[in-house]
Amino acid sequence: MRPAVQTKSKPSFSVVDLITTDKDKRFEQPARMADAIIRIIQEQGDCLPQDLSPEEFPAPYVARYWHMAHTMAKIELKCAPSRSAFLTVRGASHA
Repeated sequence: MRPAVQTKSKPSFSVVDLITTDKDKRFEQPARMADAIIRIIQEQGDCLPQDLSPEEFPAPYVARYWHMAHTMAKIELKCAPSRSAFLTVRGASHA
């Protein structure tokens, strides 16, 4: 029997999916930035505006969307299930 391989998969939906429709795509730009912020937070523990790639997110873009995108990223991270949270809830974590 082959061992199970753990892979990081993208969630089937994100917070912005709850407020975006086919006709109303005004949150697509901050959602793209939120995805980048989430990746940086997962790698580094936090994200500041200057951590974003200037080629992908020019300064005017960051100035316009940073606060909304950063908030969306924090909400998504809070909503994402984590193994440690599951173990704590189930009573298996001993701190």
